[in-house]
Amino acid sequence: MDYLKLNEEIDKYIIELKNTADFKKLIDTYRIIQTKYKDLITKFNQKKKELETALEYGKYYPNMKGIKKEYQELKADLYSKKEIKEYFSLLHSIEDISNETLKEIKKEIL
Repeated sequence: MDYLKLNEEIDKYIIELKNTADFKKLIDTYRIIQTKYKDLITKFNQKKKELETALEYGKYYPNMKGIKKEYQELKADLYSKKEIKEYFSLLHSIEDISNETLKEIKKEIL
């Protein structure tokens, strides 16, 4: 397969993927999450950054246990949301389809 044909196949796949119901639902769900859970996501990301800093210093970092606990609670809260679960489910589904398509393209190349 020549590179031009390969590029055409990839472009075709991307267009088809963007037009699937799952992809459209993924985008809609992402937008809902970014609006509905904006504050929770911000808190989670701040706590994640704080935890990463604390982990650089190890167990001697002040309030390490408290930081870990707060991070775990925020993560559990965020990931328990219906839209978040749906988002990751859709993402996983699209990744599976993409991986299968890449395998097919790879077979054609080799």
